[in-house]
Amino acid sequence: MKKWKVESDFIHHNLRCVVVMQTMGHRCGYVGVSANHPLYGKSYSDKCLPFNDIEGQSIGKRGIIPVAFMTVENGLVSPDVYFDVHGGITFADGGVGSKYPVESDLWWFGFDCAHCNDGIDLETAYKYNLMDEETYKRLKELESIFSDCECRSKEYVENECKSLAEQLASISSMGRVE
Repeated sequence: MKKWKVESDFIHHNLRCVVVMQTMGHRCGYVGVSANHPLYGKSYSDKCLPFNDIEGQSIGKRGIIPVAFMTVENGLVSPDVYFDVHGGITFADGGVGSKYPVESDLWWFGFDCAHCNDGIDLETAYKYNLMDEETYKRLKELESIFSDCECRSKEYVENECKSLAEQLASISSMGRVE
């Protein structure tokens, strides 16, 4: 059984963007940066970006928990609160030999659509063979739990990837990282 399915793989602002459908029916988005990008190799929790860039901004699409417990060290904050993307940055990994979300030597910054009020796309996950029939049937029985939740479409996640790519490209062009 597969663990994820790449639904979209494209370039935006000279950065590679990937949309992935996960096993349980939610999507994640990733933007990869090359070794010459100032955030290459940084964790999503590293204090490396200037707080004054985001000071006074609304929470936006960031995750409420990282923002509520945000710490500023020497005027710096972490990528998980710096970038205004769905739920905030929840993934940073990659490098030479990386196989997730796709095989590359890029460093990936990602976000997921498995937060409170995010729905799941059971039919697509099942169609992609990401879950077995028994799991599909059990989750289908619980589907009413997600009735007030919004399932984030592939197009929605692509647009969030584009937004993240633009934000990452602006960091690259200004070289602003500690």
